[in-house]
Amino acid sequence: DGSSKVVQSLSPELVVTTETGRYEIDGESVVCLSTQVGCSMACSFCRSSGPFLFPGESIPKRLLRNLSASEIIVQAIWAFDKVPPPQDSKGKVLSFMGMGEPFANLESVKLAIQSLGKIYPDSRATVSTVGFDLSGVKQLADEIAAGGYPIQVKLHISLHGSTDLQRHEIVPSAKSLQE
Repeated sequence: DGSSKVVQSLSPELVVTTETGRYEIDGESVVCLSTQVGCSMACSFCRSSGPFLFPGESIPKRLLRNLSASEIIVQAIWAFDKVPPPQDSKGKVLSFMGMGEPFANLESVKLAIQSLGKIYPDSRATVSTVGFDLSGVKQLADEIAAGGYPIQVKLHISLHGSTDLQRHEIVPSAKSLQE
């Protein structure tokens, strides 16, 4: 179907990887970026929320570490280089919906959006969250509204259920719908 998945090694001595997805949807060229190695949100449907026995570790855990802004940026550059957008692409979408919770690594995500927006001025970004850090959501929303980014940035909150009980069963770290 034209989509691809890239597994990138973060360390030559350890088998530590992130995944980056690259696909076309609705005429746009999308790269799905990881922001962490693992994820501590413990969503019931997700393969990246472990717990895992990471290399060099003796106790299983869900999160190894946050990715740096440069590690996030390299994912996008590599993906668009290896699977170039078609000539008729409407633009590039930088989708922060890969491995990890973007709001658990917000400073690196914000720097990556700023940098990638300069590299790909015809792009837009989408930051998706399970809604565990409402102050971070408000902070990013305020910065977006103030024009703090060189490209359009959209926020997505993944609800996963229509009641707080459903949400909490699927995404234990999510805040209530009321919040």
